[in-house]
This record gives sequence, structure tokens and C-alpha cells, in this order.
Amino acid sequence: MKARKKFVKLVRKVSRKGAKRRAVTAFSKFIRERDIIKYGGWCPLCQFGKTHNPVQDCGHWQTAAWESTKWDEENATGICKQCNIAMEHDSGFKYLCIKWYIQTHGQMCWDSLVLRSHQIQKRSAGDLLEIAEMYERRLLQLRVRGLEGRDAPAIQS
Repeated sequence: MKARKKFVKLVRKVSRKGAKRRAVTAFSKFIRERDIIKYGGWCPLCQFGKTHNPVQDCGHWQTAAWESTKWDEENATGICKQCNIAMEHDSGFKYLCIKWYIQTHGQMCWDSLVLRSHQIQKRSAGDLLEIAEMYERRLLQLRVRGLEGRDAPAIQS
């Protein structure tokens, strides 16, 4: 008799860069889907411009370069590409958007977000993988709830 070979599942170590990419992707998809449902698919900031575009990006109120609020749901809104670019480069537009945020979420929420954004934080690869897995789960839950809320298609006989 031949001895059976034991197959050992190799655990591949994920780099911090790969874990961060996965977390960013999962968070962005979750925020966009959440706000497509919340705002009916349309960018809530287009009211300040001349267009009305669908949600395409995950825009951050405080820069995504600050890890302390990069994955904070209060810091992200699903918006269109034009508004995302305008928020970065047009201070007048950004001012109108911040006023909208404060009217929608409240001054205390904005102040808290600004304070949290300036805290120094660096997450490990393990932390980033947990964030990615959490938002992947929440995205699936959001999609399931979205399907349950829709009317069932009529069955033709």
C-alpha cells in the first residue's frame, strides 16, 4: 500500500498593500450601493451643479489619505464623478457640499468627523482584511435586502 500524501492548505500571507486595496474596494462598493438605495440612484450633490448624474464614486468628506476616517461611513457618500472631482478642486462647490452635509447630518456629526479625521492611525494588514470582510458581508446583506424589497415579477401562465 502506498502511503497517502497529506495535502496541506498553504496559507498565503497577504501584504498590507493587497489588504488595503481589498478594503478600499469593498468599502467603496458598499457606500455606492447604500447611497444608490438611499438617494434613488442619483448623486445627492448634483443639486448644486447644472447636471443630474447617477452615483458612480465613493466621495470622502475628509480626505481619504487620513486612515482614521478612510473607512468611516459618516465620511463617505456615493456621488457622481463630476461632483467628486469638483469637491477636490473647487472650494466654492466644497463649501456648498459641506453646508448640505451639516443640514443632512447635523453640526455635531460634522465636528466629530473633523476631529476624528485628525487622529493618527495606521492599520495592520489583519485590520484591513477585517474591514474588507466586514464590508463584503454588509454589501451582500444590502443586496439581499434590496432584492427582498422589490416586487416579485408577475408569473405569466
